[in-house]
Formats: sequence, C-alpha cells, structure tokens
Amino acid sequence: MTNSLYPNDPLKKTLIIGKIDHLNPTDSDKALINLIVPTNETYTITIYKNDVANISASKDIKLVPYSAISDPKTDITVTTTGNRIAKILFKYPIRNAFSSVPVDASGNPITTGTASGHILYNFYALYYNRDTNSSIDPTKGEWSGAINLDNPSLTATLSSDGKALILQDTLLSIPLTEDISHILAVNKGKYYLDPTDKNKVLTDYSEEQRIIPSMEVGFDVSITSTPAVPISAVAPVRNQITITFSNAVLTPYFTSTNPISNAKILFLSDGSIVKLSSIKRVPDTFNSLIFNIDNSNPLPSGIITIGVGSPKTDSGDLIDACGYIVPFTKLAVNVGSIPPTLESAVQDTDSSNKDNTVIDLTFSTSMLSDVSGKGANNPANYTFLDSSGVSQPIQATEFITGSNNSKIKMTFKNLLGAGLYTLKIQANAITDSIGENIAYTTYSVTIEDTTQPSVIEIIGLNSKTGDTAITDSSNALIIKYKTPMNIIGGTANSTCAADKIDNYKFYESTVSATNAPLPIGTVATPLKNNNWIRFILPVGTYPTFDTAAHDGTPNPNYSIYIGYTGLDTINYVCNTSGNIYPLCSLKTITATVPLIDLSKGTAEIISDSELVYTYTDGSIVNGQFYHNEFNKIDASDFVIGVSDKIITTPTPLSIKDVSLSQDGTKITFTFDPKTFTSAYKYAYIGASESNTIIDIFGKGLTGLPYNKEIINSVPSTLVGISLTDISRTPVAGSIANGYPVTIAFKFSNAIKNTSASDFLIAFNNAINIPIDSATISTVNANTIILKGTIPYIATDELINSIAIRTSADSSFLSTKDINGNTIKSFNYLFVDNLSVEIANMTFLASDDLNGASLTAVFNKDLDFTTNPLLSVANSKTGIDFTN
Repeated sequence: MTNSLYPNDPLKKTLIIGKIDHLNPTDSDKALINLIVPTNETYTITIYKNDVANISASKDIKLVPYSAISDPKTDITVTTTGNRIAKILFKYPIRNAFSSVPVDASGNPITTGTASGHILYNFYALYYNRDTNSSIDPTKGEWSGAINLDNPSLTATLSSDGKALILQDTLLSIPLTEDISHILAVNKGKYYLDPTDKNKVLTDYSEEQRIIPSMEVGFDVSITSTPAVPISAVAPVRNQITITFSNAVLTPYFTSTNPISNAKILFLSDGSIVKLSSIKRVPDTFNSLIFNIDNSNPLPSGIITIGVGSPKTDSGDLIDACGYIVPFTKLAVNVGSIPPTLESAVQDTDSSNKDNTVIDLTFSTSMLSDVSGKGANNPANYTFLDSSGVSQPIQATEFITGSNNSKIKMTFKNLLGAGLYTLKIQANAITDSIGENIAYTTYSVTIEDTTQPSVIEIIGLNSKTGDTAITDSSNALIIKYKTPMNIIGGTANSTCAADKIDNYKFYESTVSATNAPLPIGTVATPLKNNNWIRFILPVGTYPTFDTAAHDGTPNPNYSIYIGYTGLDTINYVCNTSGNIYPLCSLKTITATVPLIDLSKGTAEIISDSELVYTYTDGSIVNGQFYHNEFNKIDASDFVIGVSDKIITTPTPLSIKDVSLSQDGTKITFTFDPKTFTSAYKYAYIGASESNTIIDIFGKGLTGLPYNKEIINSVPSTLVGISLTDISRTPVAGSIANGYPVTIAFKFSNAIKNTSASDFLIAFNNAINIPIDSATISTVNANTIILKGTIPYIATDELINSIAIRTSADSSFLSTKDINGNTIKSFNYLFVDNLSVEIANMTFLASDDLNGASLTAVFNKDLDFTTNPLLSVANSKTGIDFTN
C-alpha cells in the first residue's frame, strides 16, 4: 500500500495483516490494514502472490474521516447464538479487544505474584440486570460477569475485519432470558481500571485513537428445541473436510487427557474413526466447521460416505450452540485429490548468505519430510540448471521454521553467477504430507549477484629437484574464484575478463622483470564453469612456484596482482554480474601440488561391475590438504586388469563407461555385469599408449601404473547347495527328536566366519527346522555345513520338501568371507541329496558282464573338476569304469 506521502518507504508497503483462505474462499474475503495514516488521501492497495513482482490486483482507495462510535443503540450490538456463543459487533474496527487484568484465585486484580486468571479489561456482563458473581472458580457453577481468558473451555476471537469479538464456552451456558434482558458493560465494569490509558481501553483506528465511551448494551438469550444436524460436506483435499450444519455448532473442547486425536466425530463407512489434527470455524460463520485430518490417515479420494456426530445419544464430542449433542448423520462427499504445486522460487538475498546462493521455495501445501526419499527436503529431488543447461550442485534443502513444511530453503554449494536459471522437479519425485505426488515442474529463477568477487585459493605445480625456474612440468598456476567470472566473449565487458592475461601480474620479488603484465605466450583457460582460471606460462620465464623442499610449500616471494593500476590505465577483473574484484588486494600462492601418479591412489571393487579408483596424493600446507585433479578422461585412456595375485602382465578388461567425481579425484569404471567376484584381490590400473588424460593444470600423467592390492566389496555369492546327508532313522537330536540332516553351501569365496542364526530351514513349506550348528568345512573353506533335525512326522521314505534361505538382508548377517564382506542374502532354495534318478544296464550277452555298460542319470549336475571320473574309478568303493 503506497501513497504520495511515502512513495519509497518499504515499511509503508507491508501492511496487510490477514489471509485469504484459498481452500475455503468466501464471496467477500477481508483483511485488516493495520496502519494509521492521514485521511483525505488516495492510497493504492496492491495484492501480490509470494513475490512483490508478482502483482495480481491493485485498487486506489480514498480514505475519508468517519464519526466516532458513540451510540449504544446503533454503533454496538450484542447477539447470542444459542446459549454458548456471543458476538459483540462494533460499527468500526476496534483496538485493545483482548486487554486483560491479572487476577488471583478469588478474582481480585493483582500486580505481583502468579496470576490465576486474566479477565477482559473492557467487558463485563450483568445477568438479569444485576451483578450475579465475579468469581473465576469454575467449580461454583455460577454465572460470572467476568470473562476469564484462561478458562480452557472459553475461546475469544476477533473477526477478520476487526469489528466483532466472538466468545464461545463449550462447558458453561449463558442463562436464558424471558422478561428481563442481560446487559454487557463496554469500556466499564469491575476490571475497567484506567479509563484514560489508550493502550488498554477500547479505541478506534482513527489517527487520534478515539476512546469508545462507556456503554451498556442489552442482549437476550434463547435456544432451539432441536439439535443441529449435518446437512452438507465439501472436501477439496484428502486431509480437510468442511461440514455445514442446520444450526450453529461449537468448536469442540479438548484437553491433554482427552486430546483431539481421540475425538469421535467423523467416521468412515466401515465404522473406523477419522483421526483429526485440528478443528476451526469457517470465518464469520457459526454453522460450518473445517476438520483438518491427520496426515497419517487421509480420506480416500472420490465419492465416499462419511458419518458425522455421535452414535450415542448421551455423550459426544460435537455439541451445538444450544448444548445439544449433534446426532450421527451420514453424508456423501466427493473427496478431491489435488497434487501439490510449486507456487514460487525466489532468491533469498539475506546479507548473511555470503558464501552460498540461497533460494526459497513455496509449495501449495504441507510437504513430506524425508531427507532420503520423496521428501521436499531431499536435495536429490531437484535439478537446478544455468542458462547453458549445466547443473548447479545443491548443498542442502531444509524446511523453513514456522511454514508448516510448505516452504523450503535451498542452499547451493557455491555462489551462483547472475542470470536466469531453471529449477526442475521430476514427476512423482516429491509428495505432500498425505502422499499426493507432484507433477513435472519447471520454474524460472532470476539470480542476482550482489557479492564482490573473491579468491578461494591459488595453487601451482611442484617443480623437480634442482629446478630454479618453471619447466614444462611446473609452469601452470590456477586461481580459484568463489563466483563465476566474466571471460572473454562473456556477458560483461571483455576488458574485465578474468582470462585476459593483461589483467594480471605474477611478481616474484627476486626477479624484477616479473613486475610486469604476464608475458606473451601465456595461455589463460577458464575451468569449472568459469570459477577457476588456469595460467600456463612460457617455460623459463619465472622462478618455480614452490620452494626447494618440493613438499607443497609455496615460494613466499610471489605477489599475485589481480588487477592493477598503470600510469594512465586501470586493469581489473569482474564476475559475470560485472562486480569488480578489489584492486590492491594482493594474493600469495596458497600451495603447490604434484602431477598425477596413478600408483599413488587406492582401488576398490564396489560391485560385480564397478571398480573405483581414488587419487590420494597431494600436499599438506599449514595443516590443509591440497591435491591435483583429473580434468579430462575417457574409457579408452585406461588399461585395467584384475587377479587374485600380483599382476605381471594385465589381461585388459572391456571398460563400458567412466565417470569422474565432482572433486576430480575419484574415477568410477563400469564393466559388464558379473565381471568381478569376491575372489579378486589385486588390480592393475594404467594408461593406454594413446591416452589423452590431462589434469586441471593441462598436464598428462607421470610415474607408474597402479598395481597392488585392492579393497574388494563384492559379497560372496552362493554357488551351490546340497543335501549331503540324511538319516532314515529317527533319533534324539540335540534340539528335538527327528531325522538328522546335513546341508552344504558352497560360496564364491572362502568363508571366514558364520552363524547358525543367519539361516532358516523350512520343512514342507511350513515348519522351521531347528539348526544344531553352522560350521566351515575343514576340506573346502568356501563351504558351510549346516546340521539340523527334520521333525519326526516325516515318513520313512522321506518324500518331503526342504528349503533354505538366509534369515535377513545382507546388512544384518554375520557370515563373512575371507575379505570381510558379508555374504549375499538369498531367498528359499529347495535342496535334496545327490541321487540316481534313472539307471540302465546294457549287456552284450545274456548273463555276461563282459562289455556291459551302465548308464546313470543323476538329479544334479556332477562337478568332475572336484571329483574326476578317474578318481571314482580308482576308489575301492567305486565302480571300475575301465572294465
């Protein structure tokens, strides 16, 4: 709201205290503008949605003087609805309606000590034209003329237009009138202690705050003969329903011992209670209530039948304004299903956000809180793109306190450059608090860069022993800015481009010639979305960037000029918003780092198709670790081999894909599924002869390939399972009487430790078999032997099914392989012992075994690598296959 008196004062533009309810709109939504301004002036009232730039309507209004409230017959009315609701209506909005006086337990005003109640300052009731009682003790059951705001069953509210004070008491009723009316004293009474204090007594909103004169207003009380009944229901969303009744009803009264969550007011068609979170009135009405449903059990969408009221006649949680229990009534209601929407996304320009760009998101409703799933506070559910389509890393998303989970503060890892960005939310990526999915959403966000450019660090390359000047392997330096910088051909003037070499001097105080602009032949290259600038200088033109120790300690004689003044020129750099880096702010080299040597890293197999290499070399300067990074890699750049022992000559694996981590130190190699098993303990990672690998300094690799032991995180998997022994004679087992049984599990790697609790054996798909023990085979370390007992109810023929599985997910199992990896869990597998299913003997002559042949078909594949036929033939108990 603005006018000619305050055209540029923002304090005069934030004036609305009121809210339009978009879920329950009325024909005449109202808001009170709480500001005292001169009359006989024209003011512009502007309505905007979330953002002052998003104007939806405006209107010019001339404020004219109005007469004071003075006549109790025309300027104030008191009406009752039933015997439990009273409405005190003034001609104009009033101030200090809730002024109160602290009192003791007897209702006497106090100035010190703990108050037993707070009585309304400006109102006092006289029932039947006399002062019946002023006690605030509810146990007396008498009618008190004092209105105690601390009475838990009393609610006192001011209408949205500021004109009406509405009082409701769910437990105590106002006495009925017949021949004699009641009186309400306004700006007078027992607790009207200082008639001249404009901060306490009732006044209007005029510039001089005119005091409303003391008045007595009569009112009558009557009740109907029938209770209010529900007549219609509207449910625009699944967690809110508005019900209209035939007569006025009370907002229910709840306590800590009888909370609203236990309320028996709404019922589904199956008789189940609808759990509520709050109940409120539709503004300026008495016969409609808004029931907010707990998000844990929202209503089903579509047309449903809902029961309203009490199924009992002698008790109930919903009472009408005459004190009657609202009877149980069924209503048909069409429950809406409204997906949440993103209403706005605007930059938070709070000056406290110096290191990170922050935007505030406003959703149409309360959203799910789940930092790892479909919650609005999970950063992974958003994509934020610059004008070139480059994704900007999000550091955190958190709900704004007091927003009922409808507003998110999104903090980025860096300061973003000025420009137009796009926020994207994929369909069904996030949900509201009742599980409604959001649709695919894009929102344009304008980012303003109001920060001064600054430098995070300056790093160079280590030199070699004996070098005093930079060489081809040490002539690069990187300046890391905090914000995206303007570059040649960028949005700002190229004169201040951060990659323009004329704007820098690298002055080394022992060589006076370096106190000059960077020499011809220097190449400046933007990196990391123009946040970094790399400089490669001509060989031999500058001293080394490090000291003779070659440990990362920078040469202290360097002063880095980012912009400088000449005799008649000023050289400077600026960011993408045109903000200038401060002149005369000299920088020094932070640290130097070595070239990348693949042998100085670690490797880990993280799945059967993925291997991760992490470069770990670097320099420690003043307790801070600095490192080089990969800048450009391709799958064809690498040669990778794996083995269970040190690799002499690698057998190259086929690399399907490579990806580089954000910090440039971790490479994830992807291969065909099942390329790796838990048996591999060594890896070779080297560069191919034609590799094009370069680091952030524009240099290639140095040193040796990686060829050593690795971390193997591939879980051992089940290779085979067999019923190795089963008794046909019931015996007393160690756990229960039955048939002893032995089951063998073979895994892809040697087992280090196991536990019987990791497995379940089911008999005939119903009975869990007790497991006596789980041990590692002394013959084959990759085999686990389980011993258990089948129930005695099994038949002698043992024509029964036995199935086995792991008892839990891998993360809860204690069976681990020799590498310390938990075995991979598996579901039920049916097992039986090795047996011959078909046997056929062929004779060349009757009753003559010479030349006869025996064909046997087994129920399982035979492993002749472990038990070759020759070993069977030579066994004393086996058949001599050679004859």
